[in-house]
Amino acid sequence: MPHFLENLIFHRFAQRAVRYIAIPDLKSQDPLTKSVLEQALREFQLVPPLTIHISDPELLAGVWSVLRETYIVNQKDRALRERVASIVSSLNKCPYCQNVHSAFHENTDQNDEYNSAKKAVEQWANLTLLPKQALTLVKKIPIEKRPQLLGTAVVFHYINRIVNVFLDESPVRLPSGISGKNSQKVSKKMLGKFGKRLLKLDPKPGEFVWEISEKIPSYSLFIWAKDDPAVSKGFAQFGYAIERAGKSELSSFVRFLITSHLSDWHGEVPPLSSHWIDEVLREVSEKERAAAEFALLTARASWQIDPKRIEKLRSQGANDQRLVRIAAWGAFSAAKRIGSLLV
Repeated sequence: MPHFLENLIFHRFAQRAVRYIAIPDLKSQDPLTKSVLEQALREFQLVPPLTIHISDPELLAGVWSVLRETYIVNQKDRALRERVASIVSSLNKCPYCQNVHSAFHENTDQNDEYNSAKKAVEQWANLTLLPKQALTLVKKIPIEKRPQLLGTAVVFHYINRIVNVFLDESPVRLPSGISGKNSQKVSKKMLGKFGKRLLKLDPKPGEFVWEISEKIPSYSLFIWAKDDPAVSKGFAQFGYAIERAGKSELSSFVRFLITSHLSDWHGEVPPLSSHWIDEVLREVSEKERAAAEFALLTARASWQIDPKRIEKLRSQGANDQRLVRIAAWGAFSAAKRIGSLLV
């Protein structure tokens, strides 16, 4: 019965929190999608931050590859990774993820090893949007723990941005009479109770259901990932899927402008006005402007994405896949920049 209720919450109620795109089809018969969902169900759960990507099977597989290897495997240090996920989510103003991972963190096994590393990890995670300061603290994190802990931070800098765009603030869409902070409190209690099983799962690292046939480079920028081949490969597959998604939806010029802008970014929150957007994209044509703004805002201020921006893209013929691909490229461009500055 508990497992049945867990599936009911994640497969039905949690999926309803999706906005701007269709509720994910968890019964998809696409071979790659089906393989990813089957493994995710065995080893974790079909959570919306993952299933949001279902319109692009390779993107779904890439996200799962890196999420699995950084955040899910190795149950021993799960409490530390949940704490990193919660802190990073707070930095990115993502109440959905903060709610989920603070609930999970409260239910993890917080052993002596966790207690000895907790302070250093918390101090470091709080500075991941101030990477110059974070550099002084990362040395306090044991070397063997760095690939997964730093990887979890980078992955959640990505996921938070995607969630801010495509999911409600509350992880579970409850009856209309329960809203706002009450909805978040109820959701947190439900997740804490029915998500306990997820924290005890301990799948083996490196068991990828998606193997890319062509040769792909590992993300050499992430020097810290090289000590864990599974984490490194997870990022490589994720990066491959992201680049394919970006190239399919954004011109090389737009991608160049945004990447160049992010190369000078050190985690600062942008101004509330849109002048900075105009400055970055002043040479972009009107035809490409809506998509370029969507990608840039997802990278720098995902919480500012509103229905009007989605409607503008829809009016130009954008389908769910296009929206997800553009957002994914923007979100990972920011996360990749952060990851490159962590050591």
